[in-house]
Amino acid sequence: MAAAFDKKNVHTYVDTSKVVRIKETIEVVSFFLASELASQLFLEKLEYISNIDLLTGVLNRNCMNAQVEELVIRLEMNPRPYSVAAFDINGLKLINDNMGHPQGDRLLSDAANVLKEIFTDDRIYRAGGDEFVIISFDSKELFENKIAVLREKASNPDWLYFAVGTCYDENSGNLRHTMQIADEKMYRDKNKFYEKYPEKKR
Repeated sequence: MAAAFDKKNVHTYVDTSKVVRIKETIEVVSFFLASELASQLFLEKLEYISNIDLLTGVLNRNCMNAQVEELVIRLEMNPRPYSVAAFDINGLKLINDNMGHPQGDRLLSDAANVLKEIFTDDRIYRAGGDEFVIISFDSKELFENKIAVLREKASNPDWLYFAVGTCYDENSGNLRHTMQIADEKMYRDKNKFYEKYPEKKR
């Protein structure tokens, strides 16, 4: 028959000094694990902030500059067809002046949502202010169809009306030149808008 357990002599069965050391070790390991997790989350948040425009949720200018530099090298080494589109919101300053900057921010957010809805697989950047840029590797036909849809959805002179400029590059690989052409076409399109709606220019 097993001997009865002697509660009075429990200290002879458990080394309390080891329990304390194990507890301290667990606490130290937990601290370092928590610190490592917090650091990782902080780095992920920092990376997100450095690449995403917080107002619109699209890629920001910092990200655009970095990715364009990378694409410039890749396309020079291995040219392939791609398209660039430059967009600018017509009349944003008038809305900011007459309706306030919260309404202007809402317009920017609406503009980005339309772009995200249409250009689902493309790189969308907020280049600054009310300017957006898209770089796409879709076929020319598919990209032009997307632009046509955009013009239908964003041609309201009383709210969202994009000035649009596009350029398709079949094989030159000169991304900066393609972006410049798209930008120039966008400003010509903007001038046409203000010729048609001179009251929107401020």
